[in-house]
Amino acid sequence: MVLGITGSIGSGKSTAADILKNEYGFVPIGTDELAKQIMNENDQCRRLLKDAFGPEIYGPDGKIDKENYKKTIFCSDRNRNISDSIVHPLVWEAVKKIVSGESGKDHLVETALPGKDFCSICDRILLVTADKDTRVERLMKTRGYSREYAESVISGQKSEDELKSIADVVIDNSEGQEELRENIRKAVEAL
Repeated sequence: MVLGITGSIGSGKSTAADILKNEYGFVPIGTDELAKQIMNENDQCRRLLKDAFGPEIYGPDGKIDKENYKKTIFCSDRNRNISDSIVHPLVWEAVKKIVSGESGKDHLVETALPGKDFCSICDRILLVTADKDTRVERLMKTRGYSREYAESVISGQKSEDELKSIADVVIDNSEGQEELRENIRKAVEAL
């Protein structure tokens, strides 16, 4: 089985993914980690990102400059769309290779940016949600974001209604980890 897990930033999808990995044996595939690896190691991706955003998108060490990249990408829908069009196809190609190369295992594909490739790869999709104030507070606490920056990142992502339209199961994570763990148990039983 390939289980997809998604949710807006700060919803707790990574915490949910850890529970699914540690308590239910799913093999995790994090698209964020794959994207970082591809942006740092794939020559075609590096060239296209530099052409689109300038060589300063990469630091002196040759790795993506995370802060500059975030500021560049989240400053406009146009920039985000350009970056997505470069990086996403390569990420989903890598996910498909991992899943097909490890048949017989239950995989868990985690992404904040689900699209048609995500939906076609996954047998079932879980959506982790939390109210906006909770997500903003989590981002301020765990990532050191300002309230304004946290809200701008959240507003740049797909709406909860869009995410619900692709989900087989919705898990609320507004209350904390024990409730999340119980909601995951129920979801796994339902699937």
